[in-house]
Amino acid sequence: MELRQLRYLISVIDFGSFSKASGQLNIAQPALSQQITNLESELGRPLLVRSGRGVSPTEAGLRLYRQAQVILAQVEEAKSNIRTSGYAEQFVGQVSVGLPTSAATMVALPYLQRMRSSFPGVHLRIVESLSGHLLEMLLKNRIDLAVQFRDDPAAGLEVVPLLTEDLFWVSCDAENAGRPISLREIATLPVSVPGKPHAMRLIVDQACQQQNLTLDVIADVDSLPALRGIAATGLAGVILPQSALAESSVYGSFFSRPIEPSLSRPLSLCRSKDAPRSRAMQAAEETLSFTIKDLVESGTWRGVRLDPALATREPDRSLVPRTRQTRRSHSAAELRVPSDDHD
Repeated sequence: MELRQLRYLISVIDFGSFSKASGQLNIAQPALSQQITNLESELGRPLLVRSGRGVSPTEAGLRLYRQAQVILAQVEEAKSNIRTSGYAEQFVGQVSVGLPTSAATMVALPYLQRMRSSFPGVHLRIVESLSGHLLEMLLKNRIDLAVQFRDDPAAGLEVVPLLTEDLFWVSCDAENAGRPISLREIATLPVSVPGKPHAMRLIVDQACQQQNLTLDVIADVDSLPALRGIAATGLAGVILPQSALAESSVYGSFFSRPIEPSLSRPLSLCRSKDAPRSRAMQAAEETLSFTIKDLVESGTWRGVRLDPALATREPDRSLVPRTRQTRRSHSAAELRVPSDDHD
């Protein structure tokens, strides 16, 4: 078994296609297929199910996929440790973080910038997807961390609350922008919302049931850009958090109104209870939490309230990277902590 075969297997499973994986890996498709066949022959078990719609892992393939991720991460960490042997307690390794689309719109770029500045030895992978898909990936150890719309404990998960996010009525109605609107009034208007079992749809449906209301849902839409477009064109109103409105629509302008009584959803940082936590992973968790905290406290992320524990939390000083020791003439070596604007 070769490391490259493990990389090939991971790529094929991630892309669900030999052709897409071969393009990403820059290897001919027949050669890629042969390497996977060789791996299956060596192990005496099929690893992939091949069909006209692509490929999917067998149970054995999925087990090897998970182990391969750990093995390759350890190999990269070992290589980084050697390359940065002049560093003291350097944070190195790979960390994959799942972000729902609306949260990714707000968080992804500042988070990546902060991680790159403070922890250049950590290779960050950001996965944007629906929260349900991210939860599945997290439980199968395909990602290390995920932001989820929940604050309740769950089997196999550690849940750390981050904030509560209010939902708003969004439409092309500029005249009434900023004015509160009741759920009863919303029930008289055409609406487009995500389909079940999307977390936001469940919140809206529960609120309607409590008031004995039925929404005029013209379409279930799970695409954030499409929902923004629906609101901007006036086809219907939509219900979204402020984070989802950080980007404009190519179809025009949209305007938000607070809903009374308020509808809200929790956001938490989740990780698998069974997965080991490397120093790189701890640094990624800490940085993500404080990136979100700074976005809220600066007013960049509006319509949210920090969880009290995060609002009063101080940074963990043990998660401060130290750069390479440098020796000055006639003085002992010093350790320097990089500032936020240091590359």
